[in-house]
Amino acid sequence: MLASLVLSVSPLQSAADAPISFPMAVSAALDQAGANRKELERVLHHYAADPLKFKAACFLIANMPAHKTQSFYWADSLGREVPFDEFAFPDFKTAVSHFNGLSKKQPLHPVIVTRQDLRTLSASYLIDNIDKAFEYKDKPWTKHLPFDWFCEYLLPYRFMSEPWSEWRTSYKEAFIEHSKLLAGVSVKQACSSMCEVLRKWFFNTWVVQQDKTEPAFLSPAQILFRRQGACEDMANWGGYLFRAMGIATTIDYTPAWATSTGSHFWNVAFGEHGEAIPFVMGSDDTPNRFYVHREPSKVLRVTYSLQPNTLAARLPAEEIPEGHLKASNYLDVTRDYWRVADIAVKLDQETPTNDIAYVSVLNGLTWRLAWWGSVNEGKAVFTDLCCGAVYLPMVFENQKMVPAAYPCLLRKDKSLQLLKPDETQLRSVSLAQQDKFLLFRPGKKYRLYYWQNQWRPVGVKIARGSDPLTFERVPANALLLLVPEYSEGKERPFTVDDTGKREWW
Repeated sequence: MLASLVLSVSPLQSAADAPISFPMAVSAALDQAGANRKELERVLHHYAADPLKFKAACFLIANMPAHKTQSFYWADSLGREVPFDEFAFPDFKTAVSHFNGLSKKQPLHPVIVTRQDLRTLSASYLIDNIDKAFEYKDKPWTKHLPFDWFCEYLLPYRFMSEPWSEWRTSYKEAFIEHSKLLAGVSVKQACSSMCEVLRKWFFNTWVVQQDKTEPAFLSPAQILFRRQGACEDMANWGGYLFRAMGIATTIDYTPAWATSTGSHFWNVAFGEHGEAIPFVMGSDDTPNRFYVHREPSKVLRVTYSLQPNTLAARLPAEEIPEGHLKASNYLDVTRDYWRVADIAVKLDQETPTNDIAYVSVLNGLTWRLAWWGSVNEGKAVFTDLCCGAVYLPMVFENQKMVPAAYPCLLRKDKSLQLLKPDETQLRSVSLAQQDKFLLFRPGKKYRLYYWQNQWRPVGVKIARGSDPLTFERVPANALLLLVPEYSEGKERPFTVDDTGKREWW
């Protein structure tokens, strides 16, 4: 991104300042800033005599169209805001107790508020952030970085869409007793040591509550105050902490597991030789122990800069399904973590007008968006998909995701099997218990389905102890799903071959 920032320039002049020149990408961003344009121009003038910091300021402003804050407020049943400030209480436990009292008096619901960074960030906030980042420019953990890496992974003031607040000083001071002991060690050792010593500092609420009640990321200040949050907040905590220490850091994440339920976020630091060092801050997944232990649908790396190969760089937002593909600041790094392959699939649906198709994975008994691909002459090509998973090709029509082909099983050896059920070849399938995957509850009902453009029922059986459940008239070559009456939405699909062998996906 930095290379493109120096190709063309546009003049900037105010009554009080001499004219300066800056990249056209900055000019385009300023044109979107509305009344906040003057704040951003103040930043540029502030660094006019410092070429390197000026270049850094240009980088932040030019790529700012990718960034926003999503916060929320609580409202009553009439939509009226109910003021609540958790920082008014001595600790989070007391704040929760007070909020529970409010919510018992009247039903409350969150209302999301979205604000674009271009239209809200102050000059003083950006200047403070730039100056504090540059304090580490030539320090041991940072001096090896190319300048564009410094701008990408240490300079930025945010990671996701969390509410912005000051964090470089507050995080440095909060953890100085630990970080000051790490002078002279490598980046990897520093990350490992902080992971170990702060292993119990933050509580991941996913352990007890897998559905978030609050619809936004926590702010840096909220993380310090609460010391708990969802997986993505835990990753943000690690990101703030290491950037405050002067270590270039970002977040990698899988938007949906391909063979399990939920998603996952983790930290990535960059070592002395530019190597990526993944870990989960505050957990046992230290740099020496971290690995991706199941198939991800995709692994994306958060960048600050706009990336030209994203779908958002190709299509307008209204033509993209809701979810991670609307973002314009990420890199696909799946192949850094898992064996991948490209697949080409003939679509059953008409080619979309924008020549884009999608693949989804079954996650939480829902087909969740994973990736996109280009369509040419009715055939969609999807790149770098994780091997060992089932993908459902889909198209986005009338603001809805519609199945566009049969499920595709991409095996670990990179072979591709189209799971088109053969309804002319019906057979008996016996399903036995299997540790970690399927344990029967006596007296409970189990429904078997197969996928044929939707989940179609095969039959219902009642468990009799640990005896296998046998279903008749099951189509061959089908993707199957067994759902008990007590389902929590975690069931996995499977296939059964001609020999009766079952494989979970």
